Amino acid sequence: MSGHQLTLSTAIHARLGERCLRWLARRALRLQVTNVHRWEAHPSALVVANHVSYIDGPLLACVSPHALTYAVTAEFAKHPVWRRALDVLVRCGLGRYVPVDPSSPFGMRDILRALHAGQGAMVFPEGGITRDGLLAPLQPGAAIAAMRSGRMILPVRIRGLERSVFGKVKGRRRSWLPPVSVEVGEPINPAGLDAQQLLARMTEALS
Repeated sequence: MSGHQLTLSTAIHARLGERCLRWLARRALRLQVTNVHRWEAHPSALVVANHVSYIDGPLLACVSPHALTYAVTAEFAKHPVWRRALDVLVRCGLGRYVPVDPSSPFGMRDILRALHAGQGAMVFPEGGITRDGLLAPLQPGAAIAAMRSGRMILPVRIRGLERSVFGKVKGRRRSWLPPVSVEVGEPINPAGLDAQQLLARMTEALS
């Protein structure tokens, strides 16, 4: 088989894998997505989402209309199970991932590089998965990356997965496949806002 045929075969398999993953995410989780047109209109935005479970990133990769650069913690990227799941998403063309420290502006350098290159990126600005179902204080890294790149911020709110076995909320009966909703909020323009103002706008959008 020639190199061209191999490339074409790889692309076909990646496309089929992408379609299968998107279909499974929507069907298995009874997923409802609202205002996805806002996401479609901003392919180079910095997407910020609340963090309610271990599978938030893969879920959003299946929902996103664009391939993004996903920020994940170094611990998550090294985990033998989750690393394989991330690699599957990459091979299916749903984006790529980079280990970051969301509490550090320097730790966001790879995300900032992607934004400067005109690529979309995604960050969980809380820096960890909620343990009480509520939004934790946001770390400054995402706000600073948006200010330095000038890219729009697209807030995305996830509901339902905190009640799943992949969440960390205690004192609740957990389900394998609870109904899940993803709501895309109004884009936030960082122009003219300082870091604290931007964090306040992001917090309001994700709460």
